Amino acid sequence: MRTFVYGLILLAAALGYRVATSPEWQQAIGEGSTAVIKPLVVPLVRLINVPAFVYTVSVIILLAGLIACAAYWLRAVQPRLRQLKTVRRGIADLPLPNIRDAKARWPEAMHRLGALLLGNETFVSAWSEFQTQSLKSRGVPNVPFSHFVASEPRGAKEHGGLMQALPGYFTSVGLIFTFVGLVVALYFAAKGFRSGNIEEARASIIQLLNAASFKFLTSVAALISALMVSLFLRFNLSIIERETLLTVELIETFLSPWREEVGSGSGQEWPTGGELQQRLDALLGGMQDLARVLDRLSHRLDARLEHFDDASR
Repeated sequence: MRTFVYGLILLAAALGYRVATSPEWQQAIGEGSTAVIKPLVVPLVRLINVPAFVYTVSVIILLAGLIACAAYWLRAVQPRLRQLKTVRRGIADLPLPNIRDAKARWPEAMHRLGALLLGNETFVSAWSEFQTQSLKSRGVPNVPFSHFVASEPRGAKEHGGLMQALPGYFTSVGLIFTFVGLVVALYFAAKGFRSGNIEEARASIIQLLNAASFKFLTSVAALISALMVSLFLRFNLSIIERETLLTVELIETFLSPWREEVGSGSGQEWPTGGELQQRLDALLGGMQDLARVLDRLSHRLDARLEHFDDASR
């Protein structure tokens, strides 16, 4: 593999040296490049000098921005708002705690709340973390639900995804059209100055102005589209954030009475009367065993001491 790479490097170096030192090769490369590029560039230059083409391209750029905003609203914002509103309507139908059987109804209420959130793809990670904490504490976590939502990774829909990158893309397209128009304008300017004919110079100036109009109109259209997409994205993200906060507050309002009735838990449960008696019996049995072991050790120690006294006498 290294031999192949070294061979390619040597071949490239030899060709570069040959091109640099051979006018014939330079002329042949120039003619070949012109023959290949000219059929592609000439139609583009002619199109740039057509005012209708300039207006069409500018309108297409503006329409692309409008279509991007409409697609984002229909495919991301509207479904998200519908999910949040469905969750809020569903929370109103969930059971509230009863003084008599609050602990018995608690699992059912949490199951229905989890099914509501998961069914609408809302706060999935936050609910999973909340449920894990609830199982550990055997109660409603003594932490607001907003804490779990704040640590939830946001999806591409809420971050904007491609929509967030579109302003940069529109700006890049505007810069590309600007430089294309600038190159074409300089070409016609040079052509007009080289020409000794007044009519040809006049035609070159008109073509230069057409190229300049292409440069400015397309760039302005791209910048307008970028600004429009950016403002539309920020506006919709603010709406989603507001609706999300309302939903989180409603969920916390639903969890608060359950927290008061069921408790926040501490990770342990108080034992029942039978379990407490068993633990006390086990503790007393262990203390009796410990007393017997200490008694045996005491007898052995006394025997050792008597043997030591006899030996010293």
